[in-house]
Amino acid sequence: MADPYQAHICERLQTELPIPWCLMFGLVAPHFLNVFVWMAPASWRALTGKSAVNHFAAASSVLKAIQVLVTLLWVWTSRTDGLCFDTAKLSLVNCVSGLVLLATGLSLSFGVLRAIGAEGVYYGSRIGPERTRTDPTEPTEWPFNVIQHPQHVGPTLLVWVPVVVLQQQLPRDAWFVAAHWTTLYVLNWVIEDYF
Repeated sequence: MADPYQAHICERLQTELPIPWCLMFGLVAPHFLNVFVWMAPASWRALTGKSAVNHFAAASSVLKAIQVLVTLLWVWTSRTDGLCFDTAKLSLVNCVSGLVLLATGLSLSFGVLRAIGAEGVYYGSRIGPERTRTDPTEPTEWPFNVIQHPQHVGPTLLVWVPVVVLQQQLPRDAWFVAAHWTTLYVLNWVIEDYF
């Protein structure tokens, strides 16, 4: 006899948790941290000490993992087939579009990392050691010379990959979730430009 508490990945996960709320808060959390660190760098440095950039990178990584987990949990609780998808329902156009989004998003994300390093990605010009905060000039190499804020555009494109590829099989709210997530990146962009 099967264990009634054992969830099968290809069946809808039944839970009493408020999954939509967990999803919304899980998506917002890393962006809230970004805004806090950007707007109150002295507070972050006081909280984390000399390794403020490393602590920010670690906290961001944990919160990004939580984003992925709550998104998967939301999909699992929203679909009759859980996390299993029918490859026969995939469209060639959607798969090619998804690959283009994936390649572009990863290319921008890795390009940003190569251009400004981890210290640049994690606001080293604001929270790093004094020597890195003296001249926060804008980078001029690729991808910064092609597009504004590639550090936000790349991940935003990656958010849309599963929505484009699996659009026939995801919950109807997937477009809203991706749009909400995109809005969070746009808000980070605006805050970094104007505050």
